[in-house]
Amino acid sequence: MSPTLSVVIPVYNVEAFLRVGVDSVLSQSGVDFEIIIVEDCSTDSSRSIARSLADGNELVRVVELDHNRGLGNARNVGMDEATGEWIIFLDSDDELTPGSLAATVGLGRDTDADLVMFDYARSYWDGTRKRNMNAGLFGAESGPVTTAARPDLLNNLNVAWNKLYHRSLLDRTGLRFPEGLYEDIPWTYPILLEANRIALLDRVVVLYRQRRVGSILGSPSPRHREVFDQYNHLFAWLATHPEHGWARDLLHKKMAAHLFTVFDHGERRVPSENRRDFYSEMSETVARHAPEGYHPSARLQGARTRFGRGYTAERARASTKRAKKSLLGTRRRLEEGLAERKGRLGTLVRLTYYRAQLKRPIDQNLALFSSYWYAKCSGNPKAIAEEVARLAPNYRRVWLVERTAATTVPEGDEAVIVGTWAYYRALATAKILVDNANYPNFVRHRNGTTHLQTQHGTPLKSMGLDLRERRGTGRMDFEKLMQRVDRWDYVISSNTYSTERWASAFPSSFRTLEYGYPRNDVFYGDVEGRTRAARADLGISDPNTTVMLYAPTFRDHRGVARFEVDLQALGDSLPDNTVLLVRAHYFDEEIDQPTDQLSDKVRDVSDHPDVQQLCLAADVLVTDYSSIMFDYANLGRPIIIYAPDWDTYRDVRGVYFDLLADPPGRVVRTAEALEDILATQAWEDVETGKQLVMFQATFCEFDDGRASERIVRRLFLGENLPDRSDDLNPMDRSSMKYSEGEVQGR
Repeated sequence: MSPTLSVVIPVYNVEAFLRVGVDSVLSQSGVDFEIIIVEDCSTDSSRSIARSLADGNELVRVVELDHNRGLGNARNVGMDEATGEWIIFLDSDDELTPGSLAATVGLGRDTDADLVMFDYARSYWDGTRKRNMNAGLFGAESGPVTTAARPDLLNNLNVAWNKLYHRSLLDRTGLRFPEGLYEDIPWTYPILLEANRIALLDRVVVLYRQRRVGSILGSPSPRHREVFDQYNHLFAWLATHPEHGWARDLLHKKMAAHLFTVFDHGERRVPSENRRDFYSEMSETVARHAPEGYHPSARLQGARTRFGRGYTAERARASTKRAKKSLLGTRRRLEEGLAERKGRLGTLVRLTYYRAQLKRPIDQNLALFSSYWYAKCSGNPKAIAEEVARLAPNYRRVWLVERTAATTVPEGDEAVIVGTWAYYRALATAKILVDNANYPNFVRHRNGTTHLQTQHGTPLKSMGLDLRERRGTGRMDFEKLMQRVDRWDYVISSNTYSTERWASAFPSSFRTLEYGYPRNDVFYGDVEGRTRAARADLGISDPNTTVMLYAPTFRDHRGVARFEVDLQALGDSLPDNTVLLVRAHYFDEEIDQPTDQLSDKVRDVSDHPDVQQLCLAADVLVTDYSSIMFDYANLGRPIIIYAPDWDTYRDVRGVYFDLLADPPGRVVRTAEALEDILATQAWEDVETGKQLVMFQATFCEFDDGRASERIVRRLFLGENLPDRSDDLNPMDRSSMKYSEGEVQGR
């Protein structure tokens, strides 16, 4: 039986938003529907996300196109696939408001309409929303009406997604979307003119996402001239439908205003080298379709006068304006830098020096590394630096570190102390910058350089812009955060889940490399040999000793850090021949429990330089909400989740999924239960083995021991490796995962 409604969602490179948009449809009630996702050959992970959304869900179908042809073609394909009585188009980065589908279809049926128009609100990256400026169109009546009776309806935003269409209207008109940008123009106006019964719903149905970056209509491109083709299509259609001749003058005025709006956006849309040709074609198009007695608007005449005086002069003025803007920007950035470093001796001189160094040639053989805000040399950056030493030794490997961390710099690498002249010089001239946190606000991205953001863990807790509504994370300047994010060229992901999280939490133009986490490479290959070496380094020589690693995360909402368990009591409860390694989070410098007077069974390893080595040494991991669990899962060893304050942490910090519902192993909520499970070592059985396998399949998806190699070959050696895991060949994407049987048999 056919559904009442078909929701057509064209998809192209929307990994950050696709799941949210589809979920907003799946959460609707009161109407039966199908979702048709038309995947238009995305270059990001949108296709795999679409497949996962359809997997096991009979409401969702995915149509995968074999080459990219644009939004118009994708909508046509979806329209052909749709089986519903009604059709609605939803752009894949937008959302539906709760209950809106039932209200829209209900009004259409109640009024016997063949088209329902509804309202929308613009949704901005900073969390603000603004209702359609033409919302007044919907308040007067619910219809049904025609555009002949209500020509003001043609003033609403001319897009396909703010309407619900009855199948009979689409069949009768035979309208199709053309290819090219601005494809809504020759669709929206004809469909409104052809509709005999238009119902009006005074309700926000769609949240229209306003992207910070990545919107094609807000980006400079010579393709903006395709707007002329679409208006030519529209007026050609009008010529064959004289019954709608009354609308010609109105649509001509709207066309002239729209074309000049595109032009008037300046180089934000039409690049400087295309502006003269764009203006000429704009004038020609307006004149070609002009009614009798038409006179160009003052706006258009003013532009003509400017161009008549010489395009060179126009460009000169634009160049002067840009130079002035650049000068003011430099001054503003310098002032920001000064405020940021206020109180440091020589800040003004050093930042001026940094700006001067930006004019020097880029050092093609200089690679900078930093981790955890210059506090240490570890994590993903360290693993990459080690692989650079092996595969690309022509690069100088320079670590930016605080003076206290200089001794942690690996042998063969160089140390540059933060705040020195060498620090500013290196930041200004390095070819490649690798970091797992963020560089200061004053740092600028130079053309010809590469900024690699490695991240420092798979996120359970909310990150980036997803923290806007959270109370316990302090005061964050999200605008400054996104300015820092805009410097990123590449971000590393170890699983599809993280790919989506990074894209939504940090919406910018970076490319995601689904290569796995370099720091997890040590968990593949000769794991037994590395385990023996890690234990020997800790002075654990007896192979029969059971080693437990307790590594909790920090709590943003607390003033004083503390462990969630009495370490002395826990140590006393442990059986003989066991060692509990205690690793405090690096943010927790002062813990409320002393760790230097505990039993021999409990050892504080918070100062150990390499947490991956501690993971190798451990037979079992005890953690709470730390990202260490995602790394440790690569080993296929038991994991215990100790979550005494899960409800508070979830509500205050915010999390992306319910860890207690989908854990990697045992879950305990009290200190007594933790003592019992460690004392009896009853942390593994068939059920927990299955949980671990599922957890590993989800979160260790791209890890296989070759992440560092892929990154170095791609970014340092310039090899043409694809971004996406699905596109890597077998040599690049070797599989070394544990099987379910191997996990259960440990």
